[in-house]
Amino acid sequence: MGKNPQQAVRNFLLPIERSTACLTTARITATGHDPAKQPHALTVNGGQPVAVTLEDDHAVEFNVAIDQNYRVIETGNDQDPWKVHTTKYVYSLTGADGAEIFSYHWHPGIGPNFPHMHVKATQNASVLKAHFRTGRVSLEHFIWVLLTDFGIRARKQGWKKILRASQEAFERGRTWA
Repeated sequence: MGKNPQQAVRNFLLPIERSTACLTTARITATGHDPAKQPHALTVNGGQPVAVTLEDDHAVEFNVAIDQNYRVIETGNDQDPWKVHTTKYVYSLTGADGAEIFSYHWHPGIGPNFPHMHVKATQNASVLKAHFRTGRVSLEHFIWVLLTDFGIRARKQGWKKILRASQEAFERGRTWA
């Protein structure tokens, strides 16, 4: 939310920057703040996968890719007349070889219109093609899963507090779950 489109985008990016800093030092890029009909892109590391390591090892074990699209819209609220609305997300974990392990997707108009998860670390053909419904998945949740369930090394002390605060900001601003 913000007084103008630029402020709305900045307020949208701040918790995302804090959250991704828990995982990587890679740069976040957002392509704009114009309230255009076409979505803008938010990428980490220029859209290229980011190498991450396990907590107890310095060898690259995994790569992470983060991609979102968003639009800047008017809210009708005099106090904060502008808001950023997410229009697509894809969060992926791949092995060091580039093979996808799992990913969270929401991309209306392309394939299923519901948020879903792909599981690729299997040989089961039914699982490989399945779209497991998830409900909306925040970037903060994806990062939390990587740090806790996969044991990827956090880049920030106090990452749990940072991710919780960013998740709360996400929940306050979202318009659907």
